[in-house]
Amino acid sequence: MKKDYVNKTPSEILSMLTLKQKVAQTIVPAYFNHAQGREALKNGVGGLWPVLHAKSTGAEFAADMDELHELADIPLFQILFDM
Repeated sequence: MKKDYVNKTPSEILSMLTLKQKVAQTIVPAYFNHAQGREALKNGVGGLWPVLHAKSTGAEFAADMDELHELADIPLFQILFDM
C-alpha cells in the first residue's frame, strides 16, 4: 500500500483519488492464479475474488492475500466465501 494511504480513513483515501481510480475501485474481479491477481492490481481494482484458493490451505491463502495487499496501491476490499 502506498504510504500516502497509511492511517487514513476510507473517506480520506476516497478524497485523494482521481476519477479513474475511483472507477477502478468499484471492480472486484475473480482471479485464478497469482499472476492474474498481480495484473489486476496494476489496473487499480478495488478488490480480488480469490477463486484460486478454493483448493488451497488457509496458510497458502493468507500468504497470497498478504502479498497482494502489499502490492496494492490502495487498500483492497476482500470478498471471502465459505466453500
